[in-house]
Amino acid sequence: MTGLNAAVPSDPTTGTYGGIDRATWTFWRSKLYDFSTATGGNATSGNIQAGMNNLWAQTTRGSDRVDLIVMDTNYWSLYLASLQAQQRFTSPDTGNLGFPSIKFMDADVVLDGGIGGYCPANTGFFLNTKYLKWRPHKDRNMVPLSPNRRYAINQDAEVQILAWAGNLCASGAQFQGRMQN
Repeated sequence: MTGLNAAVPSDPTTGTYGGIDRATWTFWRSKLYDFSTATGGNATSGNIQAGMNNLWAQTTRGSDRVDLIVMDTNYWSLYLASLQAQQRFTSPDTGNLGFPSIKFMDADVVLDGGIGGYCPANTGFFLNTKYLKWRPHKDRNMVPLSPNRRYAINQDAEVQILAWAGNLCASGAQFQGRMQN
C-alpha cells in the first residue's frame, strides 16, 4: 500500500499518482502549507491556526471540505495549546481529564502520534474522506491462501492464512492537503 504519503505528498508538484502526472496536470495536485516557506520558521502555538485556516481555504470548494485532520504529536500538541486559553467549562465532569477529541471548523482533529503513531514528524494531513477509498483487489480481499487450516499442538486454536491486496486511492487529490515544516 502506498498510503497517505503518496496520495498527499510533501511536494505535490512532482511524481505520478494513479497514473496521472502531477507536474503536467495541476488539478491532480494536493494542497500544501509549509511553515518554513510561509513564515520563514517553524509551526508554533501562535501561528498554527493561521496555517490551518490557509490550508482549509485551499481545500474547500462549496460544501466539499476537509472532514478529518490527522496530526503527529508535535502539531497536535501545538494546536491543542492554541485552544487552551479559550477553554470554558460548564460542567466540572467535562474538563476533568482533558478532551479526547478536538475539532477544527467541523473536521475532527485526530492524534496519530504518541506511542505507535505513524504520522511523519511535523506533519498534518487535511483529508476529505469523500474522495479517499480503500480499494481491495477483487481476488485478494481477505481470501484463504490454502483450504487447509493449521492447528496448534498445545492449545485449542486453529489458524487460517488470509491474503489481502489493494491500495488507498484518491479520486479528488485537489481536496486533500498537507501541513509541514
